[in-house]
Amino acid sequence: RWFHRNSHCVMVPTPAMVDYCDEMGINNLKIWSRGVDTNVFKPSEWENKGNIIRAVYVGRVSVEKNLPEYLEITNPNIVKYVIGDGPQLEEYKERYKDAIFLGRKTQQEIAKLLQAYDVFAWPSLTDTFGLVVLEAMACGLPVAALNNEVNRYIIEDGKSGVLSDSYHFEEAIVKASKLDKFDAVARARQFSWEAATDQFVANLV
Repeated sequence: RWFHRNSHCVMVPTPAMVDYCDEMGINNLKIWSRGVDTNVFKPSEWENKGNIIRAVYVGRVSVEKNLPEYLEITNPNIVKYVIGDGPQLEEYKERYKDAIFLGRKTQQEIAKLLQAYDVFAWPSLTDTFGLVVLEAMACGLPVAALNNEVNRYIIEDGKSGVLSDSYHFEEAIVKASKLDKFDAVARARQFSWEAATDQFVANLV
């Protein structure tokens, strides 16, 4: 409150963060969403026509990401991929033998890899935004995510993704695989760098 008290505007990424900061007594709050580079993250023409669902998680492999929610799925029609590094990587590779761990990748590599999957699996409940969710949607991946305020702000439930409770995450992946990937792309474009910049400039007025 002391640091921000003379600010004409304090920008935060989501409505949930507006509420959080407001409760702390921080004033003059406005939303400035994160943006995704839609020139780098974009869809391909590839589509899965079979029964196998290729799901992927991208991010830090660590306890706070709630990855067991995803990795403990045993549906043989769901192939589980993980892109990223972190303190739990070796532990999870040993524990979840049926998952495919691809390790750390560059932004350009991730952008190309995402184009080949069907669903983005996002079990995290601790992220304040989740920029990687936008990157996945921009590549044409509907998102299976847990239902919280942040995910409700980014994902249109039943259109660009499926929100669920922790007991139905597998079902959310299956449902998300049936959604139109271009609805996910359209939603991500609402969070392009151009849109984020326009939002920033409008906040300065």
